[in-house]
Amino acid sequence: MTERERLIDLLNNVIDLPCDGELISDIADHLLDNGVILPPVKVGDTVYIISRHNGIHRRKVVEILMAEECSFVVGGDIYSEERYHFSYIGKTVFLSREEAATAFKKLKGGAE
Repeated sequence: MTERERLIDLLNNVIDLPCDGELISDIADHLLDNGVILPPVKVGDTVYIISRHNGIHRRKVVEILMAEECSFVVGGDIYSEERYHFSYIGKTVFLSREEAATAFKKLKGGAE
């Protein structure tokens, strides 16, 4: 799903007006054209983190940090939290277990 499509979905969920889809699309375009950034994950999402030595770990997103550096925090348990920049998604952090497994196989095989 593109950033624009995600924004349209979000707007449709909060705007309770008798308006057509074109108005919502125009609002989404206006927001994106003027610097609105949608994080690629939201609080509560599950992500999969890979490590050559530790395998694949499933984590929940517990916080989004937009003001500082466009990153997100995941919690493994009550005592551990880790911060990841959005740019890590698709490299060491994945949105599906299948993507993580494919990347982990490449990592273990030495391919990039």
